[in-house]
Amino acid sequence: MPETTADEEAVVNGKGQEIAPAGRAAASTALTGDPAKVMERSAELAKNLQDFVRAQGLTVRFGKSEHLQVEAWQFIGQQIGVFAVPGDPEPVERDGDSGYVCRTELVDHLGNVIGRGTGRCMRSEHNWRSADEYAVESMAQTRSIGKAFRNSYGFIAKAAGFSPTPAEEMSPEMRGNGGEARVATPTARGAQRAPRASAERPEETGGRLATVPQRKKIFAKFKQHGSGAENELRAILVWTAGTEHSDRIPFDKVDEVLAAVTDAEGTLAQITEAAADPDRPDGPEAREIVDRYLRPSGEEEAS
Repeated sequence: MPETTADEEAVVNGKGQEIAPAGRAAASTALTGDPAKVMERSAELAKNLQDFVRAQGLTVRFGKSEHLQVEAWQFIGQQIGVFAVPGDPEPVERDGDSGYVCRTELVDHLGNVIGRGTGRCMRSEHNWRSADEYAVESMAQTRSIGKAFRNSYGFIAKAAGFSPTPAEEMSPEMRGNGGEARVATPTARGAQRAPRASAERPEETGGRLATVPQRKKIFAKFKQHGSGAENELRAILVWTAGTEHSDRIPFDKVDEVLAAVTDAEGTLAQITEAAADPDRPDGPEAREIVDRYLRPSGEEEAS
């Protein structure tokens, strides 16, 4: 049987679980050394990240900043042979609050630990108060993975034009819009979504609809950041919430709608870009929205 080198062997963690497949070539995980070469390699990684993220729709826009979802952070690691090894989420209680904490290590192709990150998900967060236990555990683990990569490679995200703060960490306070803590569907330019077959009904989202204060806030944000045109607001509502009527916005879509109207120009640009691309899965939905609400010919708006 031929001998295998360290580069050809699978990397396993302390539990004997394989975390890096056999046969993976050694990659340059340490972006150190000659400054010129470091800058060149970092620029290459940033460009690859841009291309991958745009193709897969892995950013979430809050205001004018775009935040990477965890799959995008993992892609950074894949490029240089770095893998996330999350631990088991552990229950935690603090000041009457409860939730889970998880710690993740980053390892290279030889199993060397080169980075760490800790993530928490607490019941005090608006969107996780009544969530299933497994969902809270899972989010703590997801956040720890993103934080580990951010701690070590946040500069790559920054070089690619993205915020170094992982999307899953964006709390309502950090977002500045009072929305829910769950990550919204991507609304960044170039992001693609699975098309909706039809507008979502209240019973499909637990029966809860946007409250009157939330609807007023949506209108105020659109008036502040958008053109004020009713047809453009309706287009944004259909794109983000599946309905043109503000009194039918599902409660769990409020945060996404607020983010979209806060960057109304960017959201409308995303719709028109999607409509113009025949290969995008959300293209048919976007074209329908453009035809119905955004045609410059002055067609009659839907009631």
